[in-house]
Amino acid sequence: MSFSDFIGYDRKGEVREIDTTLSKGRLSTLNVCANTLAFNGPAWVGVSSMPLLYTLSGELAPLSILAAYFFPMMVIAFSLIYLVRRAPAAGGVFVFSKRYLSPGAATILGWAYVIMCFSVTAMCALVGAQYTQSLLGLNGSPYTGQLVASVLIVVFMVLNLRGVEATAKVAICLLALELAVLLGLGLAGIIDPQVPGAGVLNSYMPSSLDSFWTAIGPGMLFGMWMLAQFDSSINFIEEAKTPVRTIQRSFLLTLTAMLVIYSIAAIGWKMAVPASTLAGMFADSAQAIGSIAQLYLPSWLLWLPTLVIITSACNCLNISLNAGVRAGYRMSHEGELPSTLEKLNSRRVPARLTLIGTLCALAMIWAKPIRELQWYYDVVSITMMISYSTMLLCFIFATFREQQRTKALAMSGLPALALLTLAYIAYTAGAQPADPAYLYHVWYCGAVIIASGAAVLVYNRMRRKALSQRIVSP
Repeated sequence: MSFSDFIGYDRKGEVREIDTTLSKGRLSTLNVCANTLAFNGPAWVGVSSMPLLYTLSGELAPLSILAAYFFPMMVIAFSLIYLVRRAPAAGGVFVFSKRYLSPGAATILGWAYVIMCFSVTAMCALVGAQYTQSLLGLNGSPYTGQLVASVLIVVFMVLNLRGVEATAKVAICLLALELAVLLGLGLAGIIDPQVPGAGVLNSYMPSSLDSFWTAIGPGMLFGMWMLAQFDSSINFIEEAKTPVRTIQRSFLLTLTAMLVIYSIAAIGWKMAVPASTLAGMFADSAQAIGSIAQLYLPSWLLWLPTLVIITSACNCLNISLNAGVRAGYRMSHEGELPSTLEKLNSRRVPARLTLIGTLCALAMIWAKPIRELQWYYDVVSITMMISYSTMLLCFIFATFREQQRTKALAMSGLPALALLTLAYIAYTAGAQPADPAYLYHVWYCGAVIIASGAAVLVYNRMRRKALSQRIVSP
């Protein structure tokens, strides 16, 4: 048996079509990868995360990213390759849970994923608004920021309603701009270093075993955040050409692209500005990329880094709304949300779900303005941990159900270890937050989201019971 057969890779493209009413065969591998990278938001995540990664790992920040790439993210990727061949549909965590756990768990977990997507939409709108205010010299009040964020959400709602191809084209254009600046500054630091003694090799060579674990321990966990959302490729499977193979390729291509992007940035930035200096800028992350831009860009282009942070946030807003709508569509299509929500407009887009997702995001930004950005981080973090943990659990269940016991034990060893790692991350996120004022806050957010999913489950059961009683009554 070849390795591709072992993991369930659809090498020959045997799965040509999926049961869906969405636009089939519209997205190529490039389109799906671009959408997925857009959901990750490389420029914004890089700018906001890199200074803190230097704080945790120092000169070994690139090594932390590499370690997170191989474990647990690559383990999750291969688990998804296996699962998507057996349950190909948008809203992966919902579909996998329904097949390998239970329908009730699938409803709760699918709901949590949809909430995560719409929370990202609101969060990115607020971030984009904040930097737009700075770039254009607008009033810096939260109220102005909320107005700008509202406009951004409505603009991208209209774009989403115009179809998945229009969304993908915009994603590619915005992604090209942000990667040109992010990678350009990183490569500039590598080609023309300003820090004596800094180099590529010392980014991956710890001085001792103790320094390795000191840097990798906390840094690897944070590197996971930077490599997250590669799994969102699955939300576009119903509209992809050769759907299963396209999505399986996208998992690996996107995750590897994230590794390359953030590694170049992490190495180049510390060769331009000392890592210790960058680490001191985590309170004002835009200052970090600004200090590097001043070294390599002419004065008349110093506004460019701020612009690409805005476009990165907008791109993430765009694709997160799109992904949440597709996950909600699949739940509606399979009866876990009202069937009216799966109705499409003339461009084969779930228009009602798009409107609902927009209203949810608008409600969030007016209830939780930019000063409460930590609330969004906690909601996204805990729901992401829940989703990844669920997918790993589904993989373990699938192997024991479908493979011989010895083979299942061998296949599930690393996923089980990755599952324990995610559980530890979820624990430390609540018990040891970066800001003591948010002690246990991430747990509270997770509990509320799970409770709201349970309420949806109860509503579904009451709705079905009432419907069955109407059918059998004379």
